[in-house]
Amino acid sequence: IAISKRKITVSTSGVADQLKRLGPETEINPNKPITINIDGRKYTGFSHNNFIFPFDKDEKQMLKNMQRGKILKINLMTMNGSTIEDTYSLRGLTKIIKTINRACRR
Repeated sequence: IAISKRKITVSTSGVADQLKRLGPETEINPNKPITINIDGRKYTGFSHNNFIFPFDKDEKQMLKNMQRGKILKINLMTMNGSTIEDTYSLRGLTKIIKTINRACRR
């Protein structure tokens, strides 16, 4: 998970590993929404260059829920119709965000 002052992105390295196991020609289907689930709160997003982005309208609320949450799950569909789910722990995220904010003030 990458967070800057303006954007949240989720590195999909776990998803990339699953895509490799499905075959070298498997890609994320850009025509299907990506579901981002934080402890039962669902958001939709999109993928670009192996990163998942939430839609701008959801980003602030999503960040708040990530700080309060425990688990973030990503669901997406590949071009060949396979569904992939990847799970991330949000433990320690608030501390990381505070560290980023302190460093960015300098």
